[in-house]
Amino acid sequence: LTLGGAAEAERHLAAPLDPDLTAFARRTIVEACIDESLGVLELGALLEDASDQHERALLRLLLREEIGHAELGWQTLEWALRAGGPAVADAARAAFAAAAATESSAWREVIAPCLAMLDISIGGLECAAS
Repeated sequence: LTLGGAAEAERHLAAPLDPDLTAFARRTIVEACIDESLGVLELGALLEDASDQHERALLRLLLREEIGHAELGWQTLEWALRAGGPAVADAARAAFAAAAATESSAWREVIAPCLAMLDISIGGLECAAS
């Protein structure tokens, strides 16, 4: 589990601001939707295995924060899809398709259901809302 740190924060702060909504959506997908959602899974697994009460308390706190970050990422993507129209939707599909190339059980358990809520289909993956 990588919880970031100073180097990670510097990388994010040094990234240039891009007024292009498609670029913003792509970064949101990778950094917030996918990374934060998978971080929720990792922290949840660590919490299940933790036996020390202090460690469990810290993991619960981190898990709540990670859930908030993931939710914000998905809400931001939803806004970008509404605001950006077909161009942003196409960029989102491409970004998720690239990430799906490394499909895992985590993808099927977390990312695909979130895509379904946004009614985004990616290649052969069944992600569209029913």
